[in-house]
Amino acid sequence: MRRLKQNNQTYMTWKDSWNKGENQNVIAICGDLSKEKFGLSSHQWYRLCHDVDLIIHSGAMVHWIYPYAQLKPINVLSTIQCLTMASTHHLKPFYFVSSVSVLNNMEFLKKTNSGETVIIQENDDLESSRTGLLNGYGQSKWVSEKLIMKAIERGIPACIIRPGFILGHSQNGMLNTDDFIIRMMAGCAQLKLFPDISSILNTCPVDYVASAIIRIASQEKWLSHNVYHMWNTPCISFNDIFEEMQLHGYNIKKVNYEEWCQTLKELNINHALENNALYPLLHFVLNDLTASSNTPLLNDDNTREAIANSDVPIHNIKDLIGKYIAYLINVGILDSPSEQNAIKSIPDIGEISITKTVGRHHQL
Repeated sequence: MRRLKQNNQTYMTWKDSWNKGENQNVIAICGDLSKEKFGLSSHQWYRLCHDVDLIIHSGAMVHWIYPYAQLKPINVLSTIQCLTMASTHHLKPFYFVSSVSVLNNMEFLKKTNSGETVIIQENDDLESSRTGLLNGYGQSKWVSEKLIMKAIERGIPACIIRPGFILGHSQNGMLNTDDFIIRMMAGCAQLKLFPDISSILNTCPVDYVASAIIRIASQEKWLSHNVYHMWNTPCISFNDIFEEMQLHGYNIKKVNYEEWCQTLKELNINHALENNALYPLLHFVLNDLTASSNTPLLNDDNTREAIANSDVPIHNIKDLIGKYIAYLINVGILDSPSEQNAIKSIPDIGEISITKTVGRHHQL
């Protein structure tokens, strides 16, 4: 519980009422996603199978470089354990938070790079991604989804929710500073250069994704759909993000991708890149990022139906970039912009009562 509380306090979401009194709203159980029965004792496991009435599985190792074999224990075997729990003692609705990475395959890239418009439907069977997925993370999510689809055929009530890049909160800009897009923002600000990449990014604010998931899981009728896409309209690109940074006063120059890569390589050779936010992802960003960052257009009719007439917040992500910049300045990831008379001013996001950055390594 200490770890859970600390993490929620970091995101300013903790409520003391969750862990007070006889009727606790939150109960933490220590386990391991990579192990059978999550590493719990038989007694703990069967008690959960008896007591739990609904499962939302969003635990995963997110890594763009690790191979499938390294991600399988946490990302795939945990899904098998969840399906086992969902079908033990009594059937339980199972909601699996996947990723649009299951759709980023070579067939799609060939079509989009040739100018063909591809729209992925929510009822797509994923067979086009059986081969050609670009990374181990997408492969691990693909295998998990296939297991769930087979479980649905066998009578387990389940559905799959596919978000893309999850960005900061729409109100105060709080976000995961270890996120790929955030590292791109910080790294390019350090370089004072950004690559000309106009391909679409599927991004959504975290409060949109969280609220939509709760909405979908709140009524069993939404299990009538097997898949829900999280898609933000209008879409943005890396160019949109960096142009917003320019409008907020950052002196960063747009160059072609090849020139940007060459700058990174030269700095790396001279050992001048170790402190750059992009350094841990150097192999990834130098490996044809213009192609690998392409995102298929997604149909999200099922999600739109589920969140209609609800309080799920819908925003233009481009209008939120200023808040993300403000947050990154507040926690020391970005310096204040050099241009004092910028077209757009840094918005006031209120008090941020944290003293460290947030993410897998708690730092950049």
